[in-house]
Amino acid sequence: MSTILIISPDETLRDGLSTTLASLQGCSVQQFQRAADAITAVRKGPDWVVLVDFREPACASEMDGLLEHLNGLSHHSCVQVLGITDRGYPRNVWRWLDPLVAGCVTTPVCTDSLLRLLSVDDDGTAASVGGVEQRSLTANGWSFTTRTSAVFPLLGQLELIAARDVTLLLTGETGTGKSYLARLIHELSERRSGPFFATACGALPPDLIESELFGHVRGAFTSAVRSSVGRFEAARGGTLLLDEIDVLGAKEQSRLLHVIETGKYEPVGSTDTKTADVRLIVASNVDLKRLAERHQFRADLYYRLNVLEFHLPPLRQRPSDIIPLATQFIDDTCQRHGIPITHMSSDFLALLKQYHWPGNIRELLNQMRRAVLLSKDGVLTTDSLSLDLQTEECETEPESQPKQPVRRPAGWNLNRRLACSEREFLVETLRAHNNNRAATARALGISRTALYKKLQRLGLAEKACCSAIGADAGGGYTARG
Repeated sequence: MSTILIISPDETLRDGLSTTLASLQGCSVQQFQRAADAITAVRKGPDWVVLVDFREPACASEMDGLLEHLNGLSHHSCVQVLGITDRGYPRNVWRWLDPLVAGCVTTPVCTDSLLRLLSVDDDGTAASVGGVEQRSLTANGWSFTTRTSAVFPLLGQLELIAARDVTLLLTGETGTGKSYLARLIHELSERRSGPFFATACGALPPDLIESELFGHVRGAFTSAVRSSVGRFEAARGGTLLLDEIDVLGAKEQSRLLHVIETGKYEPVGSTDTKTADVRLIVASNVDLKRLAERHQFRADLYYRLNVLEFHLPPLRQRPSDIIPLATQFIDDTCQRHGIPITHMSSDFLALLKQYHWPGNIRELLNQMRRAVLLSKDGVLTTDSLSLDLQTEECETEPESQPKQPVRRPAGWNLNRRLACSEREFLVETLRAHNNNRAATARALGISRTALYKKLQRLGLAEKACCSAIGADAGGGYTARG
């Protein structure tokens, strides 16, 4: 069922449009004189199309509040806005302000043109609202909604596979939502009543990965003063997500392949065989096929995993999802911190759509949180966004301005100077790879174990590493894992 709202002070126009649209099958029609009055009528549930009389200053001035409200609903319903204008008025003037605005019709309104915008079939049924389609997967408060047609097949396949207890591989750039999607798959599965454990393999110490995954018995190694269960046992009856699967060493990859094929494993230092009663989902932000071709990842494990591989495209390839996602993050932040937002400036919306979002959904989330927290008078402007986002094309200094040499305290000996330089170089490399130690080790051409020892020697291991990087990044860094 689709609901069509007609907003105009012109009663004759409203009545005429109502008569025309009331005959459509699967549609109901409501009339309002002002946009502000329509806000209370629009709720979650059906699909909505809103016809707004842009000729009237009162309607146009109230559109910001209505668009904000409609954007919030767009995660649950298919929402579209059509403008009504006079001839000679720029037909696409509103389109760039918000993706919900599909276009305009001119007065006198041509019935055929209006029905074409509404995508009405020959039998009088409204096929889609405003010609824009969206798909959703929802379960227990977890939802994935997209207007990107290229993602529609992904959701259809996941809905089918989620209920089947098989291993899945999720791929995509950092921040595309792999962990979130894994949780949604868990909520859609028969294991939803069991635990969901997410483990970032890159955050685990290299020499303890095997123990962290499979557990160990007392005395299995020097620091094993008591027995401990691993992730596979902790997630028993539920779902286990192994993110950054590419960082696993050859031994761990071999054991993982054995678990996938047999469903059995032994804790470190034990001969007792346990059953892996989990739904396994693995994820990676690198090309595992390329790693396998370079003999940096077991080919047999890759081919075992990619039987059911699902790739999440980067946000720059999902432009129609940017504003709905941003609005959702804004709403969530407003509710969490009690900050009212009444308006998003046109410059703010335009910048969100122009930026290429290298950090994908995670970056968008953090930017919207920042924008709300720094907002003034309930208005979101470009001033609320980070400077890096506004000046992404000016990230480097001109070569004509050489950097000043770093000054060190007097009396430093050569060893201290070298250690300081090595520490700074490691911090910069870690920052460049989002604190992913496996990727950092590959970039440096050393093993993960060698990198870990360097981090320990220089006081950068574990929390110290995250703290140092966060300080150098100006407080805007979020450690992975």
